[in-house]
Amino acid sequence: MYFWKTGSLAEDLKNNKVTERNFKNYYLASTLLGMISYYLAMTAPPENMTMMLIEAIGSIGITVFGIGFAFKCNGGDSGSNFINKALCLSFPLMAKVFVAGFFIGVVAAGFMEAGSLSQQVIEIAYTALGLLIQVIFFWRLAVHIQRVNA
Repeated sequence: MYFWKTGSLAEDLKNNKVTERNFKNYYLASTLLGMISYYLAMTAPPENMTMMLIEAIGSIGITVFGIGFAFKCNGGDSGSNFINKALCLSFPLMAKVFVAGFFIGVVAAGFMEAGSLSQQVIEIAYTALGLLIQVIFFWRLAVHIQRVNA
């Protein structure tokens, strides 16, 4: 099971080296990482419900478009094993996004604090950053699914 090497996982998927037990473990790991991310986010509840609503709507749109794009990269209706590929590849990608998001958030917080930005600007920046990270996740997912199919 790969925790970081998405390219190696893509090669294993391409060569049918991922077992049913591996598929289950990737599903379990992805679910647990999602739960951890959710509860960590809950430690800092949003103050601005409007920005939270904007982020939620943006996230829904990005998710619908991102999954559709990844599905097309898998060959659309003529593709095969989309769920297996997406599920397995999502785990190392989520791990990378989780780590990168943490460090980007820390750096962004430092810049925003140093710049004495208003709370509204800070909330807009964090919302935009969160949405950008989601776009990057789905872009990389699609790239790796294409790599499996190449």
